[in-house]
Amino acid sequence: MSGIFKKFRKGDIQITPYEAHKEYLVYVNNYTGSYAEVNYEQWIIDSVGNTQLVKPLNVYAYDAEFDSNYFDPDITGRYGQITYASPMAKTTNGYFKRSIHESIQGMYYTNPDDPAYTLDNSGYEKEFRVLHKSAQVLSIPQRMFGDSIEKGSIVITGSGFNIYDDGFGNLIDIDIQTEVLTSNIVNLTSSIALSLNFNEMYNKSGKEITAHSINLLAKDTADISNKTRFFEKSKYANKVEAYKIIPNTGSVNEGTVIKFDGVTPITSGSRRNLDEHSSLIKVRHGKHLDLRDDWTMSIRVKADGVQPSSGSAGNDTYIITKYDNIRKTSYPFAISLINTGADAGKIRFKTSDGGNVLELKSAAVLSTSNFENIEVTYDATIREYKLYHNGSNVATGTGNSAKHHNASDILIGGKTTIKGHREKIGKALYATRAESKPEYDGKFAGELSEIEILNTKLSSTAITNYKRYAKDIRVGNVFYNHGLLAITHQSSSYANVASECTLSFRNTHTIFENEFSCHIKEREFGYTTNPSIIDDDRFGSLKSFTTTSAWSPYVTTIGLYDNNARLVAIGKLSQPLKKSEDYDTTFVVRFDT
Repeated sequence: MSGIFKKFRKGDIQITPYEAHKEYLVYVNNYTGSYAEVNYEQWIIDSVGNTQLVKPLNVYAYDAEFDSNYFDPDITGRYGQITYASPMAKTTNGYFKRSIHESIQGMYYTNPDDPAYTLDNSGYEKEFRVLHKSAQVLSIPQRMFGDSIEKGSIVITGSGFNIYDDGFGNLIDIDIQTEVLTSNIVNLTSSIALSLNFNEMYNKSGKEITAHSINLLAKDTADISNKTRFFEKSKYANKVEAYKIIPNTGSVNEGTVIKFDGVTPITSGSRRNLDEHSSLIKVRHGKHLDLRDDWTMSIRVKADGVQPSSGSAGNDTYIITKYDNIRKTSYPFAISLINTGADAGKIRFKTSDGGNVLELKSAAVLSTSNFENIEVTYDATIREYKLYHNGSNVATGTGNSAKHHNASDILIGGKTTIKGHREKIGKALYATRAESKPEYDGKFAGELSEIEILNTKLSSTAITNYKRYAKDIRVGNVFYNHGLLAITHQSSSYANVASECTLSFRNTHTIFENEFSCHIKEREFGYTTNPSIIDDDRFGSLKSFTTTSAWSPYVTTIGLYDNNARLVAIGKLSQPLKKSEDYDTTFVVRFDT
């Protein structure tokens, strides 16, 4: 061992942080998950006062739900019995579902007083996030996830679901993703011209409301003074206004749907004024809604058993139209429900080039008990229209002209008609110019789950597999820095994720690599105190080979000392290294802390 110490210079020491990961496997059963590693449960020693407790590393699962009941706590008697039970719903482990729901609302940038009012369209990590009426929450203790959960590392499996983390804060159903890929529904996001999602209206269930939409990728152009909003998930700044609709959360598989009452106001003025009108939705026209080229429309709808009188609209009540009754020009679509005759209850699709009208009808009636899919596709090259009912092509027809488009607004829940009313335009006292004002009738009575318009024509195979939720594979969200996983999807397929599943993830914790560069000049550390070189202990003479010019000690160990000359670390070489007397040598010692 050398008898020489050398002090490090500032540049000889580097401390570099690195992210390290450890994988966890958690079995969730009955809303509690225990961490398992190599077939045994992992435990920790936790000191409480003077008592040491052995606790498992747990992941806790909760049901979260918005509850409109008055938030009263339980009242406990002197002997621990509950003398007054709160009307608020509780989880199986005794926590209030609403309190859990409200505790994660901030993760979704929502207003606690109105969860349907999103404060920030971009959301966490600029991803579209929605917290519905109910959610399932998996809470991972920080002692397990460390600094954060590693992005893209989460896998949740169970009966009927395989959920993965996409690395951007979304939990996706890998089975739906596979179905989407095999159904030719690929990269449709860029083709979506209009996509309405009503799930944010859950806390308005059963109440007649007027609302407007906000956009996922485009700046909101509507008046934000009205806090009741719903999402329009296209990349366009579509201005969508909903008047006197009724959100309904009665269907678990559909999430929140909206109900149209089908009532046509009695007075002519009310029929012209949307604010006073019964339920309607208007989508303002934009160039992307011109529908000159290929397009696909998909709606999911359920009809009431009794439809209202159609008024001047004929024998149909209209689900969605892009028909301007004032100009009576061409129009790309009018989808209605036939009310009378042998075809009562069937779907009718109509399109016009301004003179000729093409009409297609479904073979079966629209259900009054279940939501069903209606799709229409248009191939601009051959001017061919196809009507689909629940994935089956039920009618096909060809338009006579390529001019099947107009600049009219899209109306959902009714259609326009003219009653001969004209209003003066301008402020002049004797203004002579007048403009016809449309009225709205042909009101549809029923519920709408979703609607989407694509600027592309889907194939028959894609339409067959164009199921509810297949367009959006996101079923929940993950908050990496908080150790929270929220399953927000409303489908019953995910109803038991929190009660029983297998969860795996990798945590993130920071380690520091300490690097010390030990520089030795050729003239340094040429002496050793190893007793094996002594020839005669009585005289302290050295063996002869140490006196030749070829002699140089071998380095086997490097010790690191603190300022008080205390040995704090030892570095061992894998094999002895001869110390050179002809050039400098540098040893690099690294260790993690």
